[in-house]
Amino acid sequence: MSGHGFISMYTDGLEGYLAFRTSMGCYGASRIWYPKQFDRHCANYSLVNLDPATVEGWEAEQQSSPPHSRSWKFSMRDFGRWARINGNQNALVLSDQWKAGFVRSQPYLLVNTEIRLFFQAASRVESSSAWAASLDVLRRRPESSYAACPGETKVAT
Repeated sequence: MSGHGFISMYTDGLEGYLAFRTSMGCYGASRIWYPKQFDRHCANYSLVNLDPATVEGWEAEQQSSPPHSRSWKFSMRDFGRWARINGNQNALVLSDQWKAGFVRSQPYLLVNTEIRLFFQAASRVESSSAWAASLDVLRRRPESSYAACPGETKVAT
């Protein structure tokens, strides 16, 4: 058994892939949870090749169980690419049909009062980041100099 609890024949590959992702700054819990699910699937079915039956079978199993969003799940496409780069020339890289679908964003636009309150609160945050200097500049700027959208009415505060 590996440090992450992998038990299938993909243990070394999954550990290597996770080390690679960590070196890129990826630390989320799903980065370990989904590889564990793939590992368990492979161990349960005695799967030994990163071929279409293994990879697409696992992806199809994941899509049929909640949650149904694919946008944040463990990326078998990335794992397949990583495996190929690291010597497994038979590893399947999933086609674009397995990409996560596009989810239309629904932005919330702040009104002037909310913008002012946000920057007032942000100006009280102690930080040594570059944002602190930017906030200093914005704090000294008169509110009337903020760009307004065409047709925007100034909200009385």
